[in-house]
Amino acid sequence: MTVKDKDFTETDAAKDAAQGTAEEPKKRRPRREYTDEEATKYANKMNTSGRKGLRMQRINLAVTPDTKDYVKTMCRLLGMNYTEFINGIIEKHKREYGELYLEALKARKNLL
Repeated sequence: MTVKDKDFTETDAAKDAAQGTAEEPKKRRPRREYTDEEATKYANKMNTSGRKGLRMQRINLAVTPDTKDYVKTMCRLLGMNYTEFINGIIEKHKREYGELYLEALKARKNLL
């Protein structure tokens, strides 16, 4: 007997629906809403996993084979994943050039 030939009118769900005894679906709690401040806090800590509606920013990044090999080797050596390693490099760069970054933000604001 194929699925096309099977008669689904005698299933328990169909019987319950016909008799009006079907259970009401359980109501879910409403999804927690996060403020912009909370969302930013969780994202900066890279702690959005399991929080519905919160996601990390993504970048599709192309690198040379030498750079990929370097990142892969250093990640294994340091026990980090690619994200942790690259974010660490960028954080170090931000500390070194933070003042220049702030000046660039001011200049950009003045242009708009």
